[in-house]
Amino acid sequence: MPAGTSHLNRLQAHLDSDYSWLRDEIVNLHPNLDDDAIHTRQLLGFALINIAGCPEDEAVAHITDGKDDRGIDALYFNREELNLYIFQSKYIKNPTKHSPIKESEALVFTDGIDEIFNLTIFTSGNKALIALKDEIITALSTPNVEPIPTLISTSEKDITKGAMTRIDRRLFQSTGQRGALKYVRLSDLYEFISTYGDRSGIEIKLTLNDYKIIPSPYMGYYGWITGYTLAQLYKKHGTRLFCKNLRSSLGKTPINDEMANTAKDTPEYFWYFNNGVTFISNKISRALRGGSSAEDIDLTITNGSIVNGAQTTATLGELLKNEETRDRLSHIKCLVRILEIPADHEDFATDVTRYNNSQNDLGPKDFVSLDPFQQQLRKELEREYAINYNIRSGEGTQNSDPANISLQDATLALVACGTSIEHAVRSKDKISSLWRDTEKPPYTTIFNPQTITALALRKAVCSNRHIEEFLSEKAQKRNSDDVFSTQMSTIATHGNRLFAFYILRNTNIYRDEQPYEQFESEITTLDLDPHFQQFVAEVYEQFSGSYMAVLFKNAQKCTKLLNALPRLTPPVV
Repeated sequence: MPAGTSHLNRLQAHLDSDYSWLRDEIVNLHPNLDDDAIHTRQLLGFALINIAGCPEDEAVAHITDGKDDRGIDALYFNREELNLYIFQSKYIKNPTKHSPIKESEALVFTDGIDEIFNLTIFTSGNKALIALKDEIITALSTPNVEPIPTLISTSEKDITKGAMTRIDRRLFQSTGQRGALKYVRLSDLYEFISTYGDRSGIEIKLTLNDYKIIPSPYMGYYGWITGYTLAQLYKKHGTRLFCKNLRSSLGKTPINDEMANTAKDTPEYFWYFNNGVTFISNKISRALRGGSSAEDIDLTITNGSIVNGAQTTATLGELLKNEETRDRLSHIKCLVRILEIPADHEDFATDVTRYNNSQNDLGPKDFVSLDPFQQQLRKELEREYAINYNIRSGEGTQNSDPANISLQDATLALVACGTSIEHAVRSKDKISSLWRDTEKPPYTTIFNPQTITALALRKAVCSNRHIEEFLSEKAQKRNSDDVFSTQMSTIATHGNRLFAFYILRNTNIYRDEQPYEQFESEITTLDLDPHFQQFVAEVYEQFSGSYMAVLFKNAQKCTKLLNALPRLTPPVV
């Protein structure tokens, strides 16, 4: 029997045994479905629960497969992960012969995604989609939500080039991301049930360099391995390396991108910048090299798993695929800890996993507080205006209290009153990048000691808070029965930084002779509503079908949008 067929049989047996309740719910709700339709919805329920994190008792309600589904077979908003999962499912009986999706089906799927982003899905979609209206609107109105279009298929074949081209082109237009589609094929599903159905760990072999031992209370080894060794482990074992971890790889994130850049550009610095990887195991077998005094040791890790360092492992694993970066991996030293915890000490193993994934890291914001200019602003704001300027982590966050200004408040305000659209976009995408290096732009451009005074900063914050308060009201006034009000709410949430920049750019906050009270009176009496309505209308005129959370992180599109809007006279001159 071909492997594809045996894997499909194993998957179906798993669904029929462990998810028989799901089949019963589907049949009770739709008694006239044939076996193919039932299997498709079983697969969707499995994906919703295990991939999207949907609670079991909500899974069936999130299956939208059927007449007028607009190519959307299931949908779930994971509020904790801030992911909007959009599923298309294909149950293929012959895994090795039939493609997972046709070009026509691909087009329908991407059209349906556009309708979701346009909020028109509720007028064309079926009852199941309409029932998820509030959930969809909430997802689209929540900052930093990532849409995850996902094709689930029991096929083992690749998506055809034609279908993939259609999907990638359309999803790039709407999400701004290349390769946005996640394709989960039969082998992935088989690995999934094998990995997560059995969390007992795997056998891992590696050579630990310059090793040391912690003999008690639990045996532990520490040393280093090359980046190439770690990448090879990921290539061999895949996500099974993380079977006891709280999470697998997070994919492309700013931190992972920086990690990859270090590995490519300065591999010799990787050891200094990276926290390393932690393995746990029930048993560790060792074989010394060159006798008991050897500095390196060969280890066999039984029932093992990485419990911290999944991002490091997956990032280096991706570099292994590229010939240009592969050679760099052998120059990387990666710190490694390997802990031997007996099988009957499961509680301690759980604690090790939990605590290794719950420590706070220092970010760029923490280093900004060391800048003498920030310390100067802090003193001046307190002395002259009785304002607390909170520049350290934990001292305070962005709020509207006039007696408090946070570093985020200050940065967003100065960017909004500035001249750089790139800064405005980056403040929405990844504000921490503006603080990356306190000795170079963009930080030194935004916090320029030659132009920024305590008074100027206070005026900038006042201006931006007025905009934010206005947009906050707009965001809260959405009416799910009124598409335009929902669109306004969505743009008020995602387009807040660009709209603030549109209104406030080139605002003269530097006139020390102008009292703060006069400035505040002028700025807070601005009528923002007509400008915002025009802003919303232009967004949908220019970028209908785009996912708003991504649109406002794209500098090119934001520039195009601003150029299409009438240029405003700075509100305060």
